[in-house]
Amino acid sequence: MGNEVLLNSELLLNYYEAMTKSLKQVQSSELSRNAANVFGQAEQGPILVTRRDGVNLVLMSESTHQDREDFSELVNRVVSASLGKENEIESRLADQFPWMLALSSDGQTRFSNELLAAVRTSLATGEPHLALST
Repeated sequence: MGNEVLLNSELLLNYYEAMTKSLKQVQSSELSRNAANVFGQAEQGPILVTRRDGVNLVLMSESTHQDREDFSELVNRVVSASLGKENEIESRLADQFPWMLALSSDGQTRFSNELLAAVRTSLATGEPHLALST
């Protein structure tokens, strides 16, 4: 039962989305006008700094960043450790991605290996686009 939870693609993909949806938002102009206040808020939790003419940024304490890095490393290790019997992973992934059933057995195995490698890489590097593009 534990492996099904660990390999649930919805949980893995929603991790990064949830990280940004729950953020307090501050406009970049507020950061310029009242940096001490915004920095104080960032010590309590990550802040999304919205910018009119640029990409939004996330401001957080170093300890929060380190906690997230540590969590990603832990998830990477747990997912890696859960990869036991190869044939079982294909059927668990096909439950999540029913279109896999249209692939040959070799295709299902290749896709499973590529997807798990991409997820592990995304979690290890903090770059979710690597797994999402797969």
